[in-house]
Amino acid sequence: MRVISVINLKGGVGKTTTSANIAYVLHKQHGYRVLLIDNDKQGNLSRLFGAYDEEEECGMSRVLLEQNPKQIVKHTKYEGIDIITANMSLLRANLLIMKNDQEEQHTRLRHYLYQLDNSKTEGWYDYVIIDNPPTIDMCVINALACTDDVIVPVKVDKWSLEGLEIITNQIEETKEFNPCIQMLGVLITVFKKNDVNLSGEEWMRQKSDYPVFDTKIRQTEKVDESTFYEMPVVNYSLRCGATRDYKRFVLEYLEKTEER
Repeated sequence: MRVISVINLKGGVGKTTTSANIAYVLHKQHGYRVLLIDNDKQGNLSRLFGAYDEEEECGMSRVLLEQNPKQIVKHTKYEGIDIITANMSLLRANLLIMKNDQEEQHTRLRHYLYQLDNSKTEGWYDYVIIDNPPTIDMCVINALACTDDVIVPVKVDKWSLEGLEIITNQIEETKEFNPCIQMLGVLITVFKKNDVNLSGEEWMRQKSDYPVFDTKIRQTEKVDESTFYEMPVVNYSLRCGATRDYKRFVLEYLEKTEER
C-alpha cells in the first residue's frame, strides 16, 4: 500500500481536483484499488465522490480520535475507489488531539492504515491518496507521518512557490518518525499557454530548488463543470486537455516511483 499526500499551503491550486483524478486514473486506467482520504474539513473531496454528510462524525475525525474503528471507510459509486470522509467535525478532532499530550498523537492515521492493511475483514488497497488542507496542523502531520510520496500542485503566479520551503522543512522533520517520506515533485496546474505562464514555468524548472514534474495540467472549464456533477474531470469529459494531462501525469508518477 503506497500513500500519496497532495498538499500546498495555498488554496485554489487544484489539490482536490488532483487527488480525485489521480485516484480515478489509477483505478480506471491501471486497475488499482484506491482509498481516498479527505483530510480537509471543507469536505470537497467527499462531496465530489457523493459521500459527504454534514451531520455525522466524519471518518477522518473518528480515525484521529480513535473512535468506532469499524466501518469508517465508505464505498463510492466507483467500484475499486473507497473514501474516508471529512466535514467540520474534523476541526473539533484536530483541536482535541492538539490538547492531548500523548506521544503518539501524530501517528494515529498511520496506525489505522496499518490495521486496515493487515485486516482480514476490511478491503485492501494498492494506493492511498490524502487530500490535505492549506495549513500545517495535526491532521496534516498525521498524514505526513504515513506518507510515501508528497505531490505539490502549484499555479504559476508570483506566489506559486510561496510556502514550499515550509512544506519541505516539515517533510524533513517528519523523517524523524517516517524515514520513507519523499518530496516527489511540484505539479503545475491551471496552466494557460501564454507568455506569463510559459516564463513562470521556465523559471520554476530552471531556477527553483524543487523537482518539477514534466507533465502540467491545462486550465479548462470542464474541471469546474465536473464539480457540479460530482465527477472527476477524467470521467466527466473524456477528451478535454485536463483529462489527457492527468492520464499522462499518472503514467509519469508510476514511472518515477518504479525507478525509486
